[in-house]
Amino acid sequence: APVTPAAPVLDVPAPACDAASVTITFTAVVGVEYSLNSDFSTTITDGSFTANVNSSGTVYARTTGTTCVISSGYEVAPAPVTPAAPVLDVPAPACDATTVTITFTAVDGVAYSLNSDFSTTIIDGSFTADVNSSGTVYARTTGTTCVISSGYEVAPAPVTPAAPVLDVPAPACDAASVTITFTAVDGVEYSLNSDFSTSITDGSFTADVNSSGTVYARTTGTTCMISSGYEVASAPVTPAAPVLDVPAPACDATTVTITFTALDGVEYSLNSDFSTSITDGSFTADVNSSGTVYARTTGTTCVISSGYEVA
Repeated sequence: APVTPAAPVLDVPAPACDAASVTITFTAVVGVEYSLNSDFSTTITDGSFTANVNSSGTVYARTTGTTCVISSGYEVAPAPVTPAAPVLDVPAPACDATTVTITFTAVDGVAYSLNSDFSTTIIDGSFTADVNSSGTVYARTTGTTCVISSGYEVAPAPVTPAAPVLDVPAPACDAASVTITFTAVDGVEYSLNSDFSTSITDGSFTADVNSSGTVYARTTGTTCMISSGYEVASAPVTPAAPVLDVPAPACDATTVTITFTALDGVEYSLNSDFSTSITDGSFTADVNSSGTVYARTTGTTCVISSGYEVA
């Protein structure tokens, strides 16, 4: 009697990620023919054939030259799908920042990690990265080995410059303005306006007396800004020259009394160093002599003088 062959033992592999088909194998026996059709209109050779993913079918085995047939069914699972690569939003670092927050749209059914072995997990589609660094975000369809990745690079953070140290001089007597100076640093722009519509060059600028303002410093090509304020005092005022009343000497006189109108806030002296003082707007001078009366606004170096001659 003809013998029915053993049913083929099919090795149906799990589909690879995104695969369209798999290769199913079995051990073909001599003297047995194999087919995917019950009428054996096609033949499987070498014990292997291709099957679509997410499909099922049957392998038929028949002892050659007989009608003795047996079969084995198979089912191929759907192929797991590789997720879309995450689209990373990498912001420019803020001034002096040490980190940035990188974000992406997380998809349900996909796990995300900064490690290829998924030993850590990114949740909510955001994570912190150091400035001036690079790395990779890995995405894997949950329950599979289907992985894709996106790289990122974070730029260095722009640096806020040091605030300019302003040298604000005391105004000279009767001055209308002063020249304020500071040490300008390469790579930093300076302005008296917060919008940098004007520029300070060479680390100096003119400011009115009895005024205040601000010097802004910005690292070139960035928005990283700092400022220093200044105040300029009022200029001390030189007093009016004293108008001296020098009388003609009386007969046989040895001295005269010279007078002038003394002003409040002004000191008077016969010496340029103000080592002596004239009080009450009068002093004694020898006949046939000359000299000078010096006037100085109190607390300043603003000096003026008037000369005199006694006949």
